[in-house]
Amino acid sequence: MRQLAILTALIAFTAACGGSPSTPTPTYNTGTDLFPLGDSDSTNPTGVLNINGAQTYDFSIVGPGTISATITALAPTPADGSSIIVGLALGTWNGTGCALALTNDSATLGSNVNGTASAAGSFCVRIYDIGQLTDTVNYRISVDYPKTIQ
Repeated sequence: MRQLAILTALIAFTAACGGSPSTPTPTYNTGTDLFPLGDSDSTNPTGVLNINGAQTYDFSIVGPGTISATITALAPTPADGSSIIVGLALGTWNGTGCALALTNDSATLGSNVNGTASAAGSFCVRIYDIGQLTDTVNYRISVDYPKTIQ
């Protein structure tokens, strides 16, 4: 009888507290990767984009959150002083290719593409010539995304 009274009290206490215990929602820290990998100076344009070319970089995120890709270096500036215009995109990575989801086909130095991932997964960033390049250009891309669990 005593065990029944304890069990009844425990059930009443659990019901008063809102049911079963909740699992805490993890918090994710945003981290930054520079592409291409190498020199940590985000202004040092170490990637090379050829006429009619493209470069793709994959990365994995640990949970839901914002992904932001920004062109942090794009050089050399054309002799006429105009801006270099390229394409910048974010997509999902399937292990061999990038399925583009968000694109900016008129990206210049400082342009970005932002998206929201609903879960952990494999993603990619792509920079590409949209038919405007008349010579090779050097670039650097910075990508911020959920990188570690807090």
